[in-house]
Amino acid sequence: MVCLARFEQDPMNEVLNLWSPILKENQVLNLQLHPLQKQVNQVKLVESLEDINVQTVNEVGVDINLLVEHEHFHNQLQFLSGLGPRKALRYIQNLKARKPIYNRDMIKKENILGDKCFGSSAGFTKVRVPLDKR
Repeated sequence: MVCLARFEQDPMNEVLNLWSPILKENQVLNLQLHPLQKQVNQVKLVESLEDINVQTVNEVGVDINLLVEHEHFHNQLQFLSGLGPRKALRYIQNLKARKPIYNRDMIKKENILGDKCFGSSAGFTKVRVPLDKR
């Protein structure tokens, strides 16, 4: 029931939580997106779906403070421009050590993320600050 409620609130995040970089563990391939889906080369399908995930996450953006507070949002970060699964994991660990973040400049000044990765992902990063901290 929790999954259905989360899907209703944030369908993109719930679909991303089905994602795995390992082809046999990627549950997204079990979704019936098209009747002829099984006829397509699965590796190419995963590559195309990964491109769509990156485009979608970058269009919506990622709220860093919300992501740190709720573990079920962590999977979004690997699709942020300039990151991947390993860099996203390290980024989350660094964010948790220095939370909360009050602005994007803190990410760069405190070396939470490297310069190149920061340059690629900063435009798609949201930082919502609690009202009492503004």
